[in-house]
Amino acid sequence: SAMPPVTFEVIPATICLERLEERILQADNLAVVQAMSITHDDQTKPIFDALITRAGDRDFTARILADGLSLLFNDSDPAWLPGRTAAEARLAIAGFKVAWAELGEAGVDTKITNRYNTIGKGLLRWLPYANRNHIKGNAVDDWVTVAGPNITADSTRRHDFMLATEHAPLAEFWNRFTLSQSMKGRLAETEDFVVPIDDESHLMVDVGIRGESSIYATALEWLGADDVAEVDYVNQFFPTGEMLGKLQTAQRKLGPGNVRVLVTNARQFGGPAKLLQTARQKSTSLIFNTSTPDQWVHTKVLIVTKTNGQRIGMVTSNNLDDLGVNYGTAETALVTTNEVTLERVLDFCQTLPRQPYR
Repeated sequence: SAMPPVTFEVIPATICLERLEERILQADNLAVVQAMSITHDDQTKPIFDALITRAGDRDFTARILADGLSLLFNDSDPAWLPGRTAAEARLAIAGFKVAWAELGEAGVDTKITNRYNTIGKGLLRWLPYANRNHIKGNAVDDWVTVAGPNITADSTRRHDFMLATEHAPLAEFWNRFTLSQSMKGRLAETEDFVVPIDDESHLMVDVGIRGESSIYATALEWLGADDVAEVDYVNQFFPTGEMLGKLQTAQRKLGPGNVRVLVTNARQFGGPAKLLQTARQKSTSLIFNTSTPDQWVHTKVLIVTKTNGQRIGMVTSNNLDDLGVNYGTAETALVTTNEVTLERVLDFCQTLPRQPYR
């Protein structure tokens, strides 16, 4: 029998932490929070406080998971480099560890997954971008969110959103999924998998196998199809590898007006890395927009309109580039053909600041 259609609400990053705190305080029996990066600061402290408050309630499950990156970065500042910002990051991480311990003492199920100093990963254990648990999502009773920002002050200032809906089966999946990660310290699954939602939507999960990504492969398949009419691609990073090639091919075939690409204008790194990326962007044949200076777009969206007018889209934690695939990062993507959800996502994307790249 057909399942009733599920639509998702778009919650901008500027208000998502407030919405999450409100839901946790009003919940009946479950509050699960997961992000790659979590910090303890003025913006995120209410989430910590709400979890501590609810963990004291009888028969209430409170859980929070962060990736090991949270012990190496404060927001986007690395803690191991010399200089003032790194020293400030180390101090902030020390404060995060204290607040994290207080969560555990209050009865919250806490887990740092994929610690980078674990034995058995060879040189990769010293590379913070390898083996990341990049997944973001929350479940509070039957209310579920997917993708979106990290739980940091910096994330609330970026252009991003999370998708939210009321769906008991998906909330129960998120509860069991995070419980397994908490028990094992990593994703237990050995193959990428799909979680059905309804006849129009499903959740894709990349479990973090190096060289494999069902989400990335799906995006490439969409772009390479013969019946593509329009493409909307929004990402924090300039596309690389096969993704860049697919977008270039689509733009040559359909024209830049029908293959719309928006990426962040800022650079994650300075020095040689910044020069290399600038040179690569200038030398490519891709025509694209960037956000205005110092305005970071963190959201990752791909929507394809087919020649028959049907649209299919994904909102994902995946940066949709070869780098994450090669490193083996754990990711999720909400894939949907639901017109209401896709219209909401497109409406948000059209509000993002943009300018032609010169």
